[in-house]
Amino acid sequence: MAEEHEFPILFTIEGSSRHEVLLTSPTQTLSTLRTHLTNLATTSPNCAEFMSKYRNRSITEAVSEIRVRWEIADPGTPAGSGRDGKIWPKETVVTEENFAAVMRLLEWGGGRDVLDVKMARGEGGEPEGEKGKGGK
Repeated sequence: MAEEHEFPILFTIEGSSRHEVLLTSPTQTLSTLRTHLTNLATTSPNCAEFMSKYRNRSITEAVSEIRVRWEIADPGTPAGSGRDGKIWPKETVVTEENFAAVMRLLEWGGGRDVLDVKMARGEGGEPEGEKGKGGK
């Protein structure tokens, strides 16, 4: 089996300049990664929202989706300098099914790829999963 080792990964909060770097591992679970991302998004100075000190504290944020934005080589660059954009996707949604493989690719990418994290807001006492489901 794979050894337990960590590697750094950059994540950004979708639609903002909020970001942070965390150490993660291919043996981690998607649930654990979501928890780490949620914690960092609420505590890191790099993830602080503008005017956040005036924000309603009963409104919480949780990770609703994680995508990987893959580094693609620019057209005209020498072969071997990156992934071919004609065959490699620009991004991938991270799921339970592809999590282990995505983590390995992130590790092998050496910091070229970025996690794009979508956050969902909810009220403090509301059961999880009730917000953002659509409807009226």
